[in-house]
Amino acid sequence: MDANKNQALTMRAFAKLRAKHPHARLSFVGTGPLLSQLVDLRGKLGLEDCVVFLGVRNDVPSLLRDSDLLVLSSVLEGQPMVLLEAMASALPVITTDIAGIRDMVEDNVTGIVVSQEADDDMAQAMIRLADDPALLLRLGAEGRRKAEQSYSVEMTAEQYASAYRDLIEARW
Repeated sequence: MDANKNQALTMRAFAKLRAKHPHARLSFVGTGPLLSQLVDLRGKLGLEDCVVFLGVRNDVPSLLRDSDLLVLSSVLEGQPMVLLEAMASALPVITTDIAGIRDMVEDNVTGIVVSQEADDDMAQAMIRLADDPALLLRLGAEGRRKAEQSYSVEMTAEQYASAYRDLIEARW
């Protein structure tokens, strides 16, 4: 829970989703210096009954299986492993529009990409997926396809092997 992860954006957007979908629940995984501020925000937004802080967890695959979607509201990322794990699990993703993620998620194809500053954009994406189960399934399936094609162990190993071959050939 830190400023870079921007969980406050997710919570403010979720509050707008709850107005339309009162049974929705939101779970945050992890801990950090802004945890107490996020707990306070949860209270200010009246979300004590539906937003939980799970702390550090070692059962990410189980958490992903039990979720309907993953929201990543970061301000700065490289290639977030949780996003790859979600996509590989066919879990639809909503993510902010930042450089490291643009290569991973194609808007409205393998997930939904929103502005990193706009609660309304994030809320509309959440509502859109809550209202359209077919879209939820399609984005999950396309995300999984992308993860398998572009980020599989085999693909990554081949990319490393190719880079090493290029280095060896350049040296001789």
